[in-house]
Amino acid sequence: MSDNAPPDSVRTTGSNITDVDARPAAHLAAVLDLAVPSMALGDIETAPEDFLQCIDLFYGHFHPQLPFLAGKATLLKDSLGYPLLAWAVVAVAARVSLNPMVNGIRARLTWPIRRLAAQSIMTPRSLPAIQALLILCLWPMPYAAVIDDPSWTWSGIANQKALQLGLYRPLQRLVEYAKGDIQVAKSMQNIWMACVVVGQMHSTRHGIPSTIPLEHVNPQLPLPQGSQVLGAAVELARKDMVISSLLSDHDGASIPPTRTPALRALAVELEDLDAKIQPHQSPLLDRILSTIKLRLYSFVFRQGRGNAKSHCDPADVTMYISKAYAVATHHITTSLDDDVQNWTFIDLQSFIMALFTVLDISRRHRTFVNPQQVSEMFQRGSEMLRSCSVIDGDHFYRVCEIINYLSAKPPPGGESDQPLDPDTMTTTIRPEAGIGVAYDIVKEAQKRYRRNVRFPEEFPDLSTDPAAMDTKGDGTEGNAPGLGVASGEMEGSSVGDGSADFEWMRDDFLSQSMFPAEVNFASWSGWERV
Repeated sequence: MSDNAPPDSVRTTGSNITDVDARPAAHLAAVLDLAVPSMALGDIETAPEDFLQCIDLFYGHFHPQLPFLAGKATLLKDSLGYPLLAWAVVAVAARVSLNPMVNGIRARLTWPIRRLAAQSIMTPRSLPAIQALLILCLWPMPYAAVIDDPSWTWSGIANQKALQLGLYRPLQRLVEYAKGDIQVAKSMQNIWMACVVVGQMHSTRHGIPSTIPLEHVNPQLPLPQGSQVLGAAVELARKDMVISSLLSDHDGASIPPTRTPALRALAVELEDLDAKIQPHQSPLLDRILSTIKLRLYSFVFRQGRGNAKSHCDPADVTMYISKAYAVATHHITTSLDDDVQNWTFIDLQSFIMALFTVLDISRRHRTFVNPQQVSEMFQRGSEMLRSCSVIDGDHFYRVCEIINYLSAKPPPGGESDQPLDPDTMTTTIRPEAGIGVAYDIVKEAQKRYRRNVRFPEEFPDLSTDPAAMDTKGDGTEGNAPGLGVASGEMEGSSVGDGSADFEWMRDDFLSQSMFPAEVNFASWSGWERV
């Protein structure tokens, strides 16, 4: 096969049958003469009719949030040939399914899907592989601390596979690559745009550089019909990359005076984008833009904390606090009545960042806030996040605990506040690259857990993969394999020696070739260099 010819896995991801997407998947399977078998993953089985129902649920509830897949018929065909894609759809659809044979398996799928996704590293590059990984990134499986969520790893793998397939090329080049099949070329372009958006949002979440070079992100792509939301999301992601690059050119201790005009110009550009994305009427686009604004604004008003010296004009600080509070409160109040189960991780993390921003401002700059409004937002926001919680101790449970803990606690430096230890005051992650206020909030809340205050329910041990566990503590059936953190400890906690955290590596097929069986992962000095 020539270098310019797409692999079979690309060519067979065929035409986008958009005119029948509204029809039930069962009807499409009959029209296309597709034999849909029963599926099994470990001890979990799904009947053909349940899988077809999951396809319909996915397209009806989730795909419209960031429409990067081809038609429903194409997804159906590709899923039958690529198990990870099929199970990713089932896992996401289980969030809203009323079918008792489907809605109880989401937590049970956590570890089996992680293993299946890990195996995708070794599989040939293909569009179905990239699509499956992107789905798992956008609607991740349950996890505890953010560091335990493998989504950023899956995003990086998807990006690498997409780059290897040349999906970053202009549409005309993709048409040539797809042997003239315009539908395949459009599908490839949509998948690349989704890679850009998902990759950048995960990088922002972790406060690290983007995994996709800026030169491969073209905001002027000629967009196929139906890809306008994707195109606008790419434009926002590119703006986010530019801001991250600009603000991370220095060590983050303070803003050089020469950067103040650039910050003001960026703030104006972001405000101008409001009018540009409004016609799309996409809540996801609104939330992405709000997140970028909050990052920029908080970068200014966080200066001077700890031992850093602020070069900002006090008037600028006041202005950006006011802007951040207005953006965050609008974001929260307009989201409170949404169906949170359909949200992508981008929506959820944007909502959490807005809550953390209001929490930070309400504790440090009380003259800017309405206490009654803030209290109501925290109460309703916590209720929304708790509805996303699968098990006590998971990510959303932890966020609610942090909000409840810090909202009743004086800000750092108050008379009743515990002295901050050196580790808490040391910025080990460059906040200007992404996380800002969220970093401050979590670092301060960590002190609670260092005093051995732990969650009421222990989170599943990373080293175990139990066959059965009560997922909500109410005695109902629901098996939940280990989800990724030891004994309910918050990341960075000093409770326990962490020796169990690395046991999973012994059984992981990828790690077996890297480490001998006698390696003690808990005491291995190599971690100091990671």
